[in-house]
Amino acid sequence: MNPNGSGALQSIHAVSGVFDLWQADKSTRAITGKMWRDRNMLNSFSKPESCDEEIMMAQILDKALARGFAPDALTQRPAALMLILLLAGCQPVSHDWQQDIYIWQRSWGASSAQAIDGLSPEIVRHRILVGQWGAAGQSEFQLDLGPILEALPSRNVVPVLRLDGSRLPVSPRQALDRALEVITALRGAGVRVSALEVDHDTATAAVGDYAVWLQAVRDGLPADLALWVTTLPDWRHSPEITMLLASVDAYTLQVHAVLGNREGLMDMGLARQWVADFSALSDTGFFVALPTYQLRAGLDLAGGLRFLEAEAPVPARSADERFLFVSPAGLSEWVAALRRSRPDNLLGLAWFRLPIAEDRANISLGTLNALVEGRPIQAALELLAEPVRVGAMTYDLSWVNHGPHDAAWPAEAALPAGCSTGGGANGFQIDRSAEQLRHSRPGLLRPEDRIGAGWVRCVAGWPKGEE
Repeated sequence: MNPNGSGALQSIHAVSGVFDLWQADKSTRAITGKMWRDRNMLNSFSKPESCDEEIMMAQILDKALARGFAPDALTQRPAALMLILLLAGCQPVSHDWQQDIYIWQRSWGASSAQAIDGLSPEIVRHRILVGQWGAAGQSEFQLDLGPILEALPSRNVVPVLRLDGSRLPVSPRQALDRALEVITALRGAGVRVSALEVDHDTATAAVGDYAVWLQAVRDGLPADLALWVTTLPDWRHSPEITMLLASVDAYTLQVHAVLGNREGLMDMGLARQWVADFSALSDTGFFVALPTYQLRAGLDLAGGLRFLEAEAPVPARSADERFLFVSPAGLSEWVAALRRSRPDNLLGLAWFRLPIAEDRANISLGTLNALVEGRPIQAALELLAEPVRVGAMTYDLSWVNHGPHDAAWPAEAALPAGCSTGGGANGFQIDRSAEQLRHSRPGLLRPEDRIGAGWVRCVAGWPKGEE
């Protein structure tokens, strides 16, 4: 509350003055309108508790303007809300570091709601995939909004539209129709919607066309709704990249899954350089999208890709399987370094994607929360040797994670002397000459998960205390 008296009363007395100011001074209307439209600044603010009365009065004024109480009501509503708060002495408070979560599930169940309820309170917004078009313009997916309204009644939501292909498959009008339908339904149910995000991997040569498309979408959105976009590192080479960044209120730089499968899921050094490059391109605020998932790639004898397991399980197996991921411990270190040298226009992070119980290609919820909150990543991996039967000298090997967080099994582990005869499984190999168990592309293990690594035969049995 305003320390100099009731902010609500001051707001009431200020209303007539605000109207007079707009009527007398067109330049003031233009400036305040610009303040509202320049949402790069506004999007990083949140309402402090002391603004409750001022917000209430601003909402009353907004409704009056919507009914045509003041001249030029439609153009003056945004400026009215801004001025009424400023005149009442209500100052916004900046988020020092914002973190969002992408929710990419095509269907929502109990596990989705449980995961959302279990998220760290430091998650600011929920970026939800609500629609997708194929490269040919066909509708691939529209999310049933019913479960969202049940699971997110008091959350901050950013609907995301996904456009496949390297060229725009739909018109701005088509995208706007879907966006406005979703926004109206969500807001009508009391869900807070702060922005619309568009996710499209346009070709670098088409960045200029994409910028024009985005500007058309932005012009059709409500004045209080920001437009965001995801960007790819290669776009920095386009001469139109600054035009694109100027057409949106904020953007998210994707630094994962932008290299070939053989290059890994994310190159830490390149990602740092891309953040620096984009921060210098424009003053537009931006986020960095980081991965919480892993990919399982099965290769054929010639090294070609046989299958790729991402969000949905793939029953196929391959003699040459590679796991593409970023270790949680490595991510934790990368984020800490980023925050130490944070560019002024970097708003925070966007984690892709929400972990749910049945999504085995994702890290656990506890690990994500530790990353979000900056807590140390802890793991306790153990190589277990279990005799195939009582008294046998042959043992089944497996790695198990006893720690509270996800971790990758080691690329190599020493075997006891006399235990190097055997065979690997799940991509593991027994190196008899080095007496080691090896894996060229380790994967992630969730807490208390295990993976079979093969078998060995020991000359004198597996040493006591190591089984």
